[in-house]
Amino acid sequence: EARLAASPPGQRPAMVAASLGQRLLRAANDHADRANAYLGWAAVEESKQLVTAAEEGLVSAQSDYKRARDTLRETQARFVLNKNELTHLLQAKASGGWNDTQFARFTELLAEERELARTEEAAAARRSALEARVDDRLSQLMQALRRRYHEEQLWTNRVRQANYTVSVAVVVINFAMFIGAHWLRRQELDLVAERLSRRWDPTAR
Repeated sequence: EARLAASPPGQRPAMVAASLGQRLLRAANDHADRANAYLGWAAVEESKQLVTAAEEGLVSAQSDYKRARDTLRETQARFVLNKNELTHLLQAKASGGWNDTQFARFTELLAEERELARTEEAAAARRSALEARVDDRLSQLMQALRRRYHEEQLWTNRVRQANYTVSVAVVVINFAMFIGAHWLRRQELDLVAERLSRRWDPTAR
């Protein structure tokens, strides 16, 4: 305003227009922020973040489950090999007895069998727990997706309800800007006419 008062009269209409444009821009940004808050866009963004977090949780749970499943399968495969070798040694004993090496190996296989049984039991329990965790993460993802859909529907409904009011407001703003531009143009023309009148009117000198 101080710059406007100190400016030459010929530049005032342009400066008024520039100042009015800046005020309208600031007002539009403020109203856009308020509109987003009223329409509930923050809730939509929050629901999107929940979906992303649920997806990441599901991927992590699935990865842990696959590792536990592979560990169990590996343990079971070793258990089968252990059983086969034990069977082979027992058949050898039935055929002609054991030597010292076979006896020592049989003892090792028995100890390994007990250890593999414990490992298999633990691996199976971990796989079951992680399978339940995958189901839980999947349920959380479905809930997050339903919430996101709900929030987006609410936002869409609010936008539709506000559509008429916004349309009317746009018309009013456009009309006000048209009137303002017309008024500024009229002021400009009056200023030019006044200058011309002073230049050509002898009494004004």
